[in-house]
Amino acid sequence: MYIKKNHRMSVFRGGAFCLLIICLVFLACENSAEEAQANRGTLDDDDDQGDDDFDDGDDEFEKYCGYMNELKSEASNIEIFYNPNADVKCLWDPRPGSAPNSECACIQDYENILYLEEAQPFVNVMQPEELLEIVNDPEYELGIEEEYLSPDDLSEALMDGGNISFLTDGMYDRELNVTVLDQKVEASFCRQLLLFEDPFVGAFTAMHISPINPMAETDGSFQVPTVIASHGHCENPERFEIDHYGERYPDHGLGIIMHSSKGICVDDYEADTSFNLVSNGFSTLGIKVYEEALLLRYLKANLGVDEGHIGLIGHSAGASLGNITSRIFYDDFAAYVADTETSYVAWLPWGAGLEGFCYVMTLGIYPYHVQIYDFENNAVPTIMIPYDGGDRPDNEQRIFEFFEEKLF
Repeated sequence: MYIKKNHRMSVFRGGAFCLLIICLVFLACENSAEEAQANRGTLDDDDDQGDDDFDDGDDEFEKYCGYMNELKSEASNIEIFYNPNADVKCLWDPRPGSAPNSECACIQDYENILYLEEAQPFVNVMQPEELLEIVNDPEYELGIEEEYLSPDDLSEALMDGGNISFLTDGMYDRELNVTVLDQKVEASFCRQLLLFEDPFVGAFTAMHISPINPMAETDGSFQVPTVIASHGHCENPERFEIDHYGERYPDHGLGIIMHSSKGICVDDYEADTSFNLVSNGFSTLGIKVYEEALLLRYLKANLGVDEGHIGLIGHSAGASLGNITSRIFYDDFAAYVADTETSYVAWLPWGAGLEGFCYVMTLGIYPYHVQIYDFENNAVPTIMIPYDGGDRPDNEQRIFEFFEEKLF
């Protein structure tokens, strides 16, 4: 196993997205990342759905938003807890009074995958000299697939290229714990802060916003088309919500669950972790695709989500992620919105050679990047919007018109 040792705890350097991508990057990196341990709330089964639900004492939320806490009776190996006092350590946590965290450093937790027993058959150690040859001339060393693959074949190729099949195989048989950290009714919508815990990749948080249920029923009669969203570098769900119309989804009858993609901070933590994973045959991007798959699994199991009408949207680094997720899990998405392209051999602004690996660096995906960005060829209906989302009011109209057409 080859591990680069110099985690250099440097200050955020500022700048753009990865080399080969024109991006906007915020000057201050926000919070997000790592493992969490929660003291679980008490669960009671009080309906005929065969699932577990809870009462947190908030009658208003239970009346108008309780459908968000119900699982389908056939959903297995998922449990929902309520614990507003859970310590999420360095993960993104917008709750009032929560301690400042260091989610940028916590991207290093992804390296734990190198020691998983299940991952050992998939480890592929590359020495620096070999890796340098590849990243300096990927077209020559890796080639570009000239013939387009079928959706099934491309999905399989990207899972193999991202080296995540050991994560996705048997995913629905493994335990997934979801803890509600906070929930409230706000104006015309419901809001939940969620903590996801997976035995393979640890923990991450997400913000789920969904319309108020006027029928006040939790029997599955109110189901909401819902969009999974991933933010860009040095952002978090709160930033995505502000800049990319998060609060407006319920006005269009849509829910949105915003993934907190930990540790993409344009710093040495991101670069070193990405280098260590790539050097051993994995990638940060691959792990984040699996995290999006866990969000998809949760939505499909949720009684209040219309599982036949789930969308996906990504901004900047989040679009580089979504471009792969939408291709691998094409059967599960009804619509996708992107604003970024990359070849998946890419560096942070100061990077070159073996320095400054961007989190999207995934050598096994590079040969397919031409087909990936032929969005007309995507089995999932897809639109590409201008990058500077919040600065272009027409983006909002295009996004919601598209989702309304495809998700209803």
